[in-house]
Amino acid sequence: MLRKVKNIFKKPMTLVTIIGIACVPALYNISFLTSMWDPYGRLDQLPVAVINQDQSASFQDKTLTIGDDMVDNMKESKSLDFHFVSEKDAEKGLEEGDYYMVITLPEDLSEKATSLLTNQPEPITISYQTSKGHSFVASKMGESAMEKLKTSVSETITKTYTTAVFDSMREIQTGMVEAADGSQQLTDGASQLESGSQTLSNGLTTLTTSGQSLVTGANQLATGVVSYTDGVNQAAIGSQTLSSGLTTYTNGVASLASGAEQL
Repeated sequence: MLRKVKNIFKKPMTLVTIIGIACVPALYNISFLTSMWDPYGRLDQLPVAVINQDQSASFQDKTLTIGDDMVDNMKESKSLDFHFVSEKDAEKGLEEGDYYMVITLPEDLSEKATSLLTNQPEPITISYQTSKGHSFVASKMGESAMEKLKTSVSETITKTYTTAVFDSMREIQTGMVEAADGSQQLTDGASQLESGSQTLSNGLTTLTTSGQSLVTGANQLATGVVSYTDGVNQAAIGSQTLSSGLTTYTNGVASLASGAEQL
């Protein structure tokens, strides 16, 4: 046995062949383990095609564009190497190995999203295709990425609905505040009307009192005039009496003078 081993070392080509055969499994294992080592750490390099067929829908007087919102989130996240292409280009790229996955956003995505707050909500379905023939690992990575995408979709829809609902509640609150302000203005107007009525009533009372005072003054004036007239008449009678007395006195003086002359 030792002699055979020594003969192998004496022939270099035989030794190289043995070493080469022994390294083949090791090289295969290294290559396989390298490809499987942390496959999710390079998802940003996994090419994924996105087809956005979503049409906008109306909800609470708001326009919902869930598909466009998702596309914007995909562009900002950089979690995958997203490519936003047409349906034809996506199918071609998937067949040729340019894309490992194709995500299709349906045209009724936003429309079905508006039904989530109704009595009959409709489920939202986002389809995707993976290229399993090109890479098993890539297909598994694509499926994992799709689960993350579903979570992102749920968050996007929740955020959109929350915003729309709160906007609607804010509008209702604004209307209630305006109605309260209008009621306060009506109350203030009624108070002002009541104050004006009271002022008018006080004015009428004052006017009535003044009228009564005027009548009383007029009556007193009439009474004074009558008294003055009576006084004037009495003065005239007294003057006549005085005049008669003076005449009698004059006659008496004349008679006295005549009697004195006769003596």
